Amino acid sequence: MSRLDRFFVNDCWLLKWGNVVQQALSRSFYDHCPILLKNDVPDWGPSPFRSNNCWFSHPGFSKFVNDEWNKFEVVGRGSYVFKEKLKILKGVLKAWNKEHFGILDKKIVDQVNIINSIDAKESEGDLTSEEVSSRRVATVHLWRFSMQKDSLLCQKSRLRWLWYGDCNSKLFHASINRRRLSNAILGLNIEGVWVDDPVHIKDFVRSSFHNRFSESHWNRPKLDGVDFNCISKAENNFLTARFEELEIKEAVWGCDGDKSPGPDGFNFAFIKNSWESFKGDIYSMVEDFFHTGSLAKGCNASIVVLVPKNECLQGLGEFRPISLVGCIYKIISKLLAGRLKKVLHLIISDSQSAFMKWRYIMDGVLIANEIIEQAKKSNADDCFIFKVNFEKAYDSVNWSFLLYMMERMGFCCRWRNWIKACLQSNSVSILVNGSPTTEFGMCRGLRQGDSIAPFLFIIVAEGLVV
Repeated sequence: MSRLDRFFVNDCWLLKWGNVVQQALSRSFYDHCPILLKNDVPDWGPSPFRSNNCWFSHPGFSKFVNDEWNKFEVVGRGSYVFKEKLKILKGVLKAWNKEHFGILDKKIVDQVNIINSIDAKESEGDLTSEEVSSRRVATVHLWRFSMQKDSLLCQKSRLRWLWYGDCNSKLFHASINRRRLSNAILGLNIEGVWVDDPVHIKDFVRSSFHNRFSESHWNRPKLDGVDFNCISKAENNFLTARFEELEIKEAVWGCDGDKSPGPDGFNFAFIKNSWESFKGDIYSMVEDFFHTGSLAKGCNASIVVLVPKNECLQGLGEFRPISLVGCIYKIISKLLAGRLKKVLHLIISDSQSAFMKWRYIMDGVLIANEIIEQAKKSNADDCFIFKVNFEKAYDSVNWSFLLYMMERMGFCCRWRNWIKACLQSNSVSILVNGSPTTEFGMCRGLRQGDSIAPFLFIIVAEGLVV
């Protein structure tokens, strides 16, 4: 059957009806299927907390965060203290946002009404000094609220190419609606049946990813007879040296402040803005990880966001999973990745071209193409090409094999234990239409979005270079 009928709408229409769904109805005894356009708003569950960059421009916000942070009394290891303080701060900010920051649209309308009222009086006669002062104050407030609204819309729209502060609310609104519609899961084809019930979809998505990250127990071949490049004692000392405060701060500042936050809800723009308040607890958290080689429960949680690969979404395989890790683990991962990438060139073969400085992933494709062309020209009878399918490669990495490869490459026990702690302490929930599923633990795989994951992956891939 061919599709003949379509709906065409503009951005203004989408601003009013942002949850439209197009559905083909049963054709019954007619020769065509009628189509239905409905504004459906199903309940997918609560959305997670997210910090807003527009809060920073509110007078006294930084002082408020600092005062509240210093009130929190939490006792325990460094990672636990920082995690619990962020959890308490989240509740405080929710209340503050509702009571003091308020609804920006209402604030803007109130200031516009004040200005219009005073302008109307001015057209009838002279204004008093108090009225002139009130209009000046209202204009300043209107400008600040409008800038905050633009900042909020820009953050939601993810238009990274726009300069911060550009007043283009119409473009922001249109981008937000298009982004929400293109990323929305309206339904899934589950075993040949179209399902659009939120509860069933979330259960299916969670079950699918839980199975994907579960490890099958079977005997794997060893590579004991293969010689790998190894790092020296000096490199191990560099990897496991104490983390200096400057190194920690550089790791934090190396994280993009505008990227989506993890389960804790705090992006790195918030961490940087409140650095003077947080830095003591961050240093203690890193020091705790250095000595114990572990993270407190809940510090390594992540949310998997499903990014569509194309426009016609039918099954779960048409989404690309991207992990959003919390700021606590992000700092640890950034520190470890910053050190590991400085020694990778000593152990990774030249045939690997991905994720290495001064190497480009397309080099491998070009070299393979040249080899095939040379083999065709020489009429070689003994040419053998081994093509490895790397689809879902991150998801299928066996942790035991990764640690085995690191041991074979000379990584010391302390470093391997750090990596092991990063792998085994994680928990994952899947974000379905803005609402997370219940958490589950991973038993294999690396998370796309984890700073150190690409470097661990090429260590595993080195096992194929034999």
